[in-house]
Amino acid sequence: MTLKDLNQEKDEESLKKHKEELELNEKHLSLIYDSVSEVIFLLAVEPDNRFRFMSVNRAFLDVTGMSREQVVSKRIEQIFPETAHALVISKYKEAITENKTVLWEQTSTHPTGELVGTVTVTPVRNAEGVCTHLVGTVHDLTEQKKAEEQIRFLSSVAEQSADGMAIANMEGNLLFVNDAWVSMHGYEKAEELLGQNLSVFHNEDQLKNDVEAFNRKVKEKGHNTGEVGHIRRDSTIFPTQMTSTLLRDENGNPIAIAGVATDITERKKMDEALRIAHENTRTILDKAPFGVVVISRDRKIKWINDTALKMAGMENGDIMIGKNCGEYLCPAQQNECPILDKGKQVDNSERIFRRKDGKEIPIIKTVAEVNMDGEDILLETFVDITERKHAEEDIQKLNDELEQRVIERTAELEEKNEDLERMLKVFVGREVRMAELKEQIDELEKDVESGKKAGDMKT
Repeated sequence: MTLKDLNQEKDEESLKKHKEELELNEKHLSLIYDSVSEVIFLLAVEPDNRFRFMSVNRAFLDVTGMSREQVVSKRIEQIFPETAHALVISKYKEAITENKTVLWEQTSTHPTGELVGTVTVTPVRNAEGVCTHLVGTVHDLTEQKKAEEQIRFLSSVAEQSADGMAIANMEGNLLFVNDAWVSMHGYEKAEELLGQNLSVFHNEDQLKNDVEAFNRKVKEKGHNTGEVGHIRRDSTIFPTQMTSTLLRDENGNPIAIAGVATDITERKKMDEALRIAHENTRTILDKAPFGVVVISRDRKIKWINDTALKMAGMENGDIMIGKNCGEYLCPAQQNECPILDKGKQVDNSERIFRRKDGKEIPIIKTVAEVNMDGEDILLETFVDITERKHAEEDIQKLNDELEQRVIERTAELEEKNEDLERMLKVFVGREVRMAELKEQIDELEKDVESGKKAGDMKT
């Protein structure tokens, strides 16, 4: 073998080794190309500002939901929506003209949906300095944008909420407060409170009696709701309804406590006013001159006033609570309560009430169905009409006596009328006779006068 042959053999072995190394490098590059999470693509630069996809990595296909055949060898106008063409081409031209890497944010629609990403393109030039290709990458911001939008939404909700919201770390130092929390506690800006401990919102009594037990339950159960006393910047005390939740990281470790506080000062005032009104109403009903009883739909006594107790001949109403109303209140007619089965009606009728001692008294019973705290109940009133009955009897007796007196007086008047009629008849007859006699006298006087005139003539 000649020296030339030996050199040729060495060159062939070296070339073969370089080819193997090149193939191995290409495999490694291809493996890296398709393994990175960032989207990578290669564009060919064609005349008249045309750009064609020459290669895309696996991340590109996964993110867009397209196949390699749908992308490779296609122009960008065939891949990107028309609304993105002008922006994309202008950025590609900028990279080529200024020979630099250009970056921008782009939103595009693909089979997987709307995607948002940060796009970069870098020009690749040949030996003559002509840009022949563009290497592009896309950093997918879709999930980040969704998270940012959710954060903005939640932040907007928190800031616009009428309830006070705050977040503190596990040491109780404030990380966030909304405007409602700030103004609720008499401050002007959130910056005045950030970093301060939650204890600034409580006095010693509140910390001891409310806060410690409340926060202990939050840490034990992960959440808690209840009434907690707070103080304002000027140390005035006000009540709140607190709901606190333990926030955890992805490993389940507690990292913060989020609290929502509602100032319930007005509600407490209203509750107190309702309590006083309820007590006043109960006092009035207790002293009412008629019996009042509250009965459930299954005829069980729920409440009874003093007057009803006396009417039933009882002294202690406690033994009646929960008992059947017919047993104590209407023993004379305990099976005659149609109102209990008719629904929302009112019964206003006269009944006979037999007391426990057997004494019967007349009453007017009124029953009405009402809804109290979501429960249909019956409100019964009993009015003792014994006195009214006595009065009615007295009036009836007087009416009977008056009627008898009218009858007797009428008979007496009728008798006197008859006597008067007889007297009138006598009087009228006498008057008639006197008139007749007067006429006769007048006739006789005329005759006498005529006789005198005749005698005078004869003489």
